[in-house]
Amino acid sequence: MPGVSSSDAVFKANSDGIRGDELTAKHSFKVLAVGGSTTECLYIDQKKTWPHILQDNLASIGNKDVWVGNIGRSGLSTTGNLIELKYLLPQYQKIDLIIALVGFNDFQSSLLNTFVQNNLKPEKEKIGMVFVRTPSKTGNLEVIKITQKLLNNFFRNKGIIEDSSGSWYIGARNSRKRAQIINNLPDLSLSLEIFEDNLNQIIDLAEQKSARIIFLTQPYMWNDGLSQEEKDLLWFGYTGDKEKYYSIPALIEGLKTFNLRLKEICKKRKVGCIDLEKLIAPNTAFFYDDVHFNEEGCRKVAGLITEYLRENKIPGL
Repeated sequence: MPGVSSSDAVFKANSDGIRGDELTAKHSFKVLAVGGSTTECLYIDQKKTWPHILQDNLASIGNKDVWVGNIGRSGLSTTGNLIELKYLLPQYQKIDLIIALVGFNDFQSSLLNTFVQNNLKPEKEKIGMVFVRTPSKTGNLEVIKITQKLLNNFFRNKGIIEDSSGSWYIGARNSRKRAQIINNLPDLSLSLEIFEDNLNQIIDLAEQKSARIIFLTQPYMWNDGLSQEEKDLLWFGYTGDKEKYYSIPALIEGLKTFNLRLKEICKKRKVGCIDLEKLIAPNTAFFYDDVHFNEEGCRKVAGLITEYLRENKIPGL
């Protein structure tokens, strides 16, 4: 994993099951970082993840009572993020800001046709994919102990196990290297409609709770000039057939489509958007695989969010 220095990275959840510091009464400004694995930062040491660096950055520019809770979870699409926020937001008197890095899992699961399938499931089943213990929607403030279940159940069913050392990456990368590469994406129109609807519902939830929301587009390492060494780090683009993977140009085309739809919704709904796809270079300076940030990538993401918040003079910061 280029750019990941720690061989004994710490992953620590607080008493609410959220990756982050314990939330206390002294915290006057509360932030939730939402998304999938690129928010969760599974293999990055706690203090080097972009949500934790963001918390440190905001404390250093004036608000020492800021708390950033990381509720990103591997495999969660906006279908899961919507469930997260629906049940988590009532647990707190006030969440001031939601930062959502979304779109990649919606795209990746669309390639396997599971995005549409999961979205059509009854809410009870969706809840079961997100939470081990479902928080109450009544808004009581008792400790909820909700340690979330990773949607990695989906990946485990496919034979992928995320071990503590990350050595499963070797097998995942080799599968792509051995596969036939195909260029034509499936029809993504229905998935994009669902993605748009989920985004609108997430924005509605934030507005109902008087929480400001800022979305981030998903950047990536894919580009036309990747070296062989960089190509060997890739493992996404699975078609559902272990012998076939989508090409780099196809993956760029597909994810750009989801990022574009996200930007369109943000403009239409007049909510903040930071275009990380445009602002982060596609190389191993910032990524250790297709889309996951290394330590420098996390610093870059946190820095861009900090700069945006400072420039836009967010109340409370």
